[in-house]
Amino acid sequence: MILKCENLSIAFGPKRVLNGVSFGIERGETVALMGPNGAGKTTILRCALGLLQYEGRIEVDGFDVRRQGVAARSRMGYVPQVPAFYDMTAREMVRFLAKLRRVPVESADAALKRVGLDGDADRAVRAFSGGMQQRLSLAAVLLGDPPLILLDEPTANLDPAARADLLDLLNDFRKAGKTLVLSSHRPREVRGLVDRVIVLRDGAIAAQGRPDEVLPPDRMSLCVEAHEAAEKSRLARLLGVDPLPSSNGSFCATIDAAEIVAALERLREGEVARGRITVRPIEDGGLS
Repeated sequence: MILKCENLSIAFGPKRVLNGVSFGIERGETVALMGPNGAGKTTILRCALGLLQYEGRIEVDGFDVRRQGVAARSRMGYVPQVPAFYDMTAREMVRFLAKLRRVPVESADAALKRVGLDGDADRAVRAFSGGMQQRLSLAAVLLGDPPLILLDEPTANLDPAARADLLDLLNDFRKAGKTLVLSSHRPREVRGLVDRVIVLRDGAIAAQGRPDEVLPPDRMSLCVEAHEAAEKSRLARLLGVDPLPSSNGSFCATIDAAEIVAALERLREGEVARGRITVRPIEDGGLS
């Protein structure tokens, strides 16, 4: 077992953020910590890194985080939600980190190549997009080849294309045998990436298991331009759903992703123009 948490508890003033959380993660597993904001996802990652004082016990690859912090941290890499880099080129940045970690500077170039940044290695990091900065964070993490990588909402600030690229890269790490632990609130993303989901709520584990066992169905927001009450009632009958409250000249409803094609077909049969319809994914998947 590469990560083990036993009775993990922590309070910030009067607020208890974690209350007796226990779980283990096997080597090579990919696990998502999920739940609403304030559930304790990021707090668990920060405790594992030794950044917070906590009650209970955390072991990384057999090393106690409190008593053997240096050894435990040497087995981990960390990708924060918002990367922070100095005003350097990507190559200068990663080589600087390689020196700090006492690994060969040549490993910096190999890490940049592995995350697809070798062609941009001599560009200033300040000119990088959000997706490129997250890939640079992963390159920094790969220095020293840690077996465990912790990621805090790694796709939170990325556009859809950069998000897809990063998820592909994480899938490559997973196939290479890395252990990944990530916090997320996007079931749609983690469904095809992780082996197991741990759902946190009010500082405790509310559920855990395979994604298909734990995660609710993907949901879509379906909105149709409609101003008249009679038209909104007709749309409700066509779709067989109750509308969400709306005051902006539209009819909106929540539809399971598996049913969205059938819903659109019913609207077509009801002579609803496609240009009036907007469909978007609901990112929280019902976990908020």
